[in-house]
Amino acid sequence: MQHRRLFLVRHAKSASNDEPGADFNRALSGRGRRACRLMGDYMNAHALLPETILCSAAQRTRETLAHFLAVFSHDHRILLTHALYDAPHRDCYEIIRKHGGAAKTLMLIGHNPSIQEMALDLTKDGDPALIAAIVTKYPTAALTVLDLDIESWSDVAPRTARLQSFITPRDIDQTPTSHDED
Repeated sequence: MQHRRLFLVRHAKSASNDEPGADFNRALSGRGRRACRLMGDYMNAHALLPETILCSAAQRTRETLAHFLAVFSHDHRILLTHALYDAPHRDCYEIIRKHGGAAKTLMLIGHNPSIQEMALDLTKDGDPALIAAIVTKYPTAALTVLDLDIESWSDVAPRTARLQSFITPRDIDQTPTSHDED
């Protein structure tokens, strides 16, 4: 049986925008940009490198992707899609099936609650403390690493993954932050 690895990433912290209909165009905050660099460096340092990246077309997810790409030094394929914006987590399965291709490693950059629900729905086993952490809160820029024993992405389904790790920017950033910089 083949082994596939899925990285689920919630977009980084975005700036607030109270204008009607402006949610799609919200940009990252300073805190969000810093978190992206931190998480991208972490993924690069730990060889958590996606061959294919599926990313919501919303501004904050595209900016999250851009910061990750600034530190990734490997070849990859990217698909920006409106289908991931505001999609229920069950719709994400079909997006993965359709666009996963032959990649052994796939990254999905999207929004909550879909990313959190997808991580929980896919997980059949793993560290109970990490699962509980995902249930409790899925912070912005958080990363879930899931290993799936499936032949191809067309086989992705609920309860087909082992949770390998759940990492948040706070887990790896030990520097004090100022709320003034948000």
